[in-house]
Amino acid sequence: YGAPNLVKRAYPELFREELKTLGINLTMGVPSTHELTDKKEGTDNETPEADESKYFAVLSLDGDEMGAWASGSKNTTWEECLPSAVVETLKKIEDPTYQAALRTLLKSRRSLRPSQMLQFSEALKNYAMGEVPKIVRKHEGFLIYAGGDDVLAMLPPRKSLACAEELQTAFRKNY
Repeated sequence: YGAPNLVKRAYPELFREELKTLGINLTMGVPSTHELTDKKEGTDNETPEADESKYFAVLSLDGDEMGAWASGSKNTTWEECLPSAVVETLKKIEDPTYQAALRTLLKSRRSLRPSQMLQFSEALKNYAMGEVPKIVRKHEGFLIYAGGDDVLAMLPPRKSLACAEELQTAFRKNY
């Protein structure tokens, strides 16, 4: 509530002259929340749909720890990747110097190869730049930000949960 309120109140006042140079003349102020929600006398028969237009939902989504995946801290260990017969053979080496190094190696996480990182980045870009805007528009929303696995949008309240579900489904389908 704070950020949208600040923008609607401060932006026109702070940038009134700059907006005039663009041909935008702000002669009327932005109504307050109370002005929007106050019912005038004689309008008790107002439909819920008409009343709903006075409100919006803010939708914020963040993928499942994508930064951790990109850094490699969520990747599989070498021990999980190698065939069990290889792991068992390595563990049978009796030299203590090699045993310590092997234990460290087998427990360490594999890093992303450059080709995997490119594929990972491309997939996130396609989601943020391609799928997210279409899904938010489909649900009559306004996209504020989409980058990587992060989404911030404003939507009609009755459409927000369906939009969130569709965004999550699209994300999980590809990532």
